Parts: sequence; C-alpha cells; structure tokens
Amino acid sequence: MDVEAVLSCDSEVMSGAVVIKGSRVTVDTLFSYLSIEEFLDKFQTIGRIGAESVLAVALHELKRHFPYRTS
Repeated sequence: MDVEAVLSCDSEVMSGAVVIKGSRVTVDTLFSYLSIEEFLDKFQTIGRIGAESVLAVALHELKRHFPYRTS
C-alpha cells in the first residue's frame, strides 16, 4: 500500500503534522494509543526497549517521508 494513500501532510492541517488522510488525527496520536503492554504480554521474548525502538523508528520514517511543507 502506498503511504500517501493513507497519510497526508499539509501545513494548514495540524500545523503540518503527518495525519491519517481525510482527518485531523496525527500519526503521533495513533502511536500513543497503541498498547505496548498488551504486545509485551503476548510476545514475552521481546523487551520493552526493543518494541519502543521499533515504534520510534517507524514513526521517524513516516515523518521523514512527509517533510514539513510551507507552501
């Protein structure tokens, strides 16, 4: 699936934050609602630092794909 089909970035929407296309819900908000605890309970061989690092990298890469635009 194409990233731009599901996400957008516009300086006039949420100050240019990456949002779920057609909404004002930021990707940061979505990630903050994901339950690390539930994941760690189900996959006990994965440590908290590892799981949080993967989410941080994914969020960083999404934001990198949509650089802040002023025009």
